[in-house]
Amino acid sequence: MNHRLHLGLVVLAPCALLAACSPPPAPPPQVPAVYVSAVVNDIGSATRSLSGTLHPRIESDLAFRTGGKVSARLVELGQAVRQGQPLARIDPEDAQLALQAAAEQVRAAEVDAQQAASEAARYRALAADGVVGRQDMETRQARADGAAARRTQAQRQLDLARNRAAYAVLVAPFDGVVTALRFEAGQQVGEGQAVLTLAKPGELEVLVDVPESLAPSLREHQAAVKLGTGEAALKLRLRELAPSAAAQTRTYRARYAFAVPPPADAVRMGMTAELQLTRDGAEASAELPLSALLSTDQ
Repeated sequence: MNHRLHLGLVVLAPCALLAACSPPPAPPPQVPAVYVSAVVNDIGSATRSLSGTLHPRIESDLAFRTGGKVSARLVELGQAVRQGQPLARIDPEDAQLALQAAAEQVRAAEVDAQQAASEAARYRALAADGVVGRQDMETRQARADGAAARRTQAQRQLDLARNRAAYAVLVAPFDGVVTALRFEAGQQVGEGQAVLTLAKPGELEVLVDVPESLAPSLREHQAAVKLGTGEAALKLRLRELAPSAAAQTRTYRARYAFAVPPPADAVRMGMTAELQLTRDGAEASAELPLSALLSTDQ
């Protein structure tokens, strides 16, 4: 009896060791969740919505017509200005010195011209009496003509210096609103460097970037805009479409004008605008995410 029990224990021991070394059972596979939504043909080529902003139609970058150090900035961002109002000034010291030098040159040229003209007149009288030859008379007359030309040239230089002195003050070319400032008092600016942007707030338009796929048929769409104020959609007309796409976004910039001027209290520069494009006779379609599409060989 003891011999049989010992033999059974010897047989069961390797089985226990094999059971301890076997891997645990694999967990049941997890079933991923699937989100299902109905496909509705309510968007696509029939109706498109694009996001844009309200921009002024006329917006100009202003610059000094002469370079120098800015002595004063007379406006602030968002300020309304009138035509002819000073916006900024450049230190006029150098321009005033150039103006004074040009005025002195005019006075010197006038003295020379008067003296040369008097001498030419005297030689004409002497030539008429036969005292001097005709060649001497013509020489004096040529000198008088040259002096007169130098006087005219000096006068033009004086006018130019006077204009450059006036260019030291940047004035508003039209009634508008300051939409950008790129300088401060004490800054050195160059001739023609844009320092300020002035916009006419009276005529606003919708500025929107159009994708490449929509640009060729954009003129076939009817446009309306819905502003953030909750007003009803306002009809638009396409005024301008960029001939080429932007290098970074590969979109075409379009400008839409209001078919009927909107109320002044309903629109403001920089306001968000939702552009709605519709096309008559186009079939509606559905917009699906790329991950929802499956390509097979069938």
